[in-house]
Amino acid sequence: MHFSQKDFVEVWDKVFDTLGPYPSVVYAYDSGKELNLTYNDIRELEMDVIKDFTARGFVPGDRVAITGPPSPHYLFFSHAMSYMGITCALIDNTLPTEEIDKLITTADPCAVISTPKILGSFSEEFKAGKMLFELDKDDRLAAHVDGTPETVVTHTVDPDTDVMLILFSSGTTGKMKGAQLTYHSILRGIEIDSKICGLEDKPTGSIVFFYVLPINHVAGYMSVTTAYLNGAELKFLEDVTPLRYLEGLHKFNPTHFLTVPAVYDIMEQKASEAIRQKGRFVNWLFKNMFRASGFIRSKTGKRVGRKLFKGIYSKLLGSNIDVLVTGASPCTDSTTKFLVNMGLEWVNFYATTETNIPICAVSASDRDKHGYSGYADAVDVIDIKIADIDEEGIGEIQVKSELVMKGYFRDPEATAAAFNGEYFRTGDRGYIDNKNKLHIVGRIKESIVLRTGKKVASHDVDDYYNKATENKYTLACCGIPTEEGWEEIHLFVERGEYSEHGQAEIRKTLMDVSAKAASMYHISNVHFIDTIPLTSVRKIKRFELRKMITDAPAKKVEIDCGNEEKSEDSLCSMIRKYKPDAEITFDSKLIDDLGLDSITLFNIKCDIESRYNLDFGGAFGTAETVGDLWRMMNGEGPSTDGDPEIDLSMYPT
Repeated sequence: MHFSQKDFVEVWDKVFDTLGPYPSVVYAYDSGKELNLTYNDIRELEMDVIKDFTARGFVPGDRVAITGPPSPHYLFFSHAMSYMGITCALIDNTLPTEEIDKLITTADPCAVISTPKILGSFSEEFKAGKMLFELDKDDRLAAHVDGTPETVVTHTVDPDTDVMLILFSSGTTGKMKGAQLTYHSILRGIEIDSKICGLEDKPTGSIVFFYVLPINHVAGYMSVTTAYLNGAELKFLEDVTPLRYLEGLHKFNPTHFLTVPAVYDIMEQKASEAIRQKGRFVNWLFKNMFRASGFIRSKTGKRVGRKLFKGIYSKLLGSNIDVLVTGASPCTDSTTKFLVNMGLEWVNFYATTETNIPICAVSASDRDKHGYSGYADAVDVIDIKIADIDEEGIGEIQVKSELVMKGYFRDPEATAAAFNGEYFRTGDRGYIDNKNKLHIVGRIKESIVLRTGKKVASHDVDDYYNKATENKYTLACCGIPTEEGWEEIHLFVERGEYSEHGQAEIRKTLMDVSAKAASMYHISNVHFIDTIPLTSVRKIKRFELRKMITDAPAKKVEIDCGNEEKSEDSLCSMIRKYKPDAEITFDSKLIDDLGLDSITLFNIKCDIESRYNLDFGGAFGTAETVGDLWRMMNGEGPSTDGDPEIDLSMYPT
């Protein structure tokens, strides 16, 4: 069966008819106010939007652009558009304003829907002639902004009533492209995801889902929409950040939670450290019970740890937690084992924006939870093959399925390059073992083309030098193009606290290793930098390393740390958001004087990186004072005198 927009309408009507009086949403505002909605309430709000947009001249096939932080208003507004047959381009609200402008212009929408803050950041020139709507206004999902066109000025010139969503994806190596996902892709994906997460047979009202991911992310949209259609009660926090995850988990006591692997890694490390501090006997007892729990689960499927260890996991995840979901990158085996042996259900998706969710997954019903990305033949409508296999049996993971995008928006060349016949080229390297388990080992797009014409994977070079130096240094490589068309290997090492003499010694050591290595691992140069740039799921941004060599140095960010009134963008005002009553100066120590804990520092780090398009990585933890942060933001190393550094390397970046 091929799903169409009419099927979407039929599914939505059935959900509203079946679940009408059941609670659907709790939205906790920063002010303390709470919005509580039933499915009937949501139907009324969505029908209000549909009536309004119909009166303003919107027709099926028109496009709108939506950007904003996760909220029920954003989610249900997008659903209302799909009910009308209007294509939604969902834009990442955390991008710089100029990048949001660019993506909205690329999407060529009939209207733009966002928050007052984001709408206010747009220039008058950009807003001229655009119909604007403000989310969560006048007790509506979105309301028209006065002074902007009242009706559709120009209908979409290239409507495609088969396309439900356009999600922009850049990965770590190229320009952003709009992946067009169809109604069939979304509805079929929801069916599959419901089975993988074990939601199909859950009694109505038994699922409580605390939602924190961006709605413009394919994992975010699919997870929250799938939960919603399965009768879940959705819990939202306004302007949610990692700092507030624990607040939400304890406030809402969800049964289901989804976040990136690094957050679970933090939780496992915190819990393990707390257990270690209890003494030898408690450690011995825990380890034996933990192993026994894991053994029983692997052999029988029984989750005895759910009762044995409730006192531990409930402090992190709430007392009702049952299912944890993740994706984007692998969790460490230790984290996966820890959570699974605790008796919690574990689901790990492997997917891309272009393929929708999933390509493959470790599902709720699988007993073996770690060390692979799922069974390659688990879903009958998804065909996974390994192409261009090398002598080690590793090749590119390619996917043919009903879920794969229709193509990149207005980019036929990029679309053609993304496919090998009917198979989408993921750009991931991997293999399928003799048990039909899929394993991912790296990225083809990170391969370096050598003078000999051979290719070497960047991660293989990293692994070689990490092993040769016994992991003493934080390093990463990338290929630097030459005029002849091939690439040289350059190695980048985090400077840390090494003196100039120490750096010279490290360079000599690495060059000595290179001289003795096979030709494919020979390096041309070693560079010392403040931090290895990483994505939000801890993948190395090798294109940024390349730009450090091929491009001119980026302009420094000038930031004032004086009186808060001088600039809302000042470093001190960002810190005052978390310490409103503190006296903050350049000499203020982040921990000793201001009492900032590691999670708060992580949030300040995220704020600075987002606002000024920086990436500190683990080096942020070397800052002791406000002045250190300011200097680091301007490309200068922090002071290394005084107390030991703050270690933030365990936190997601």
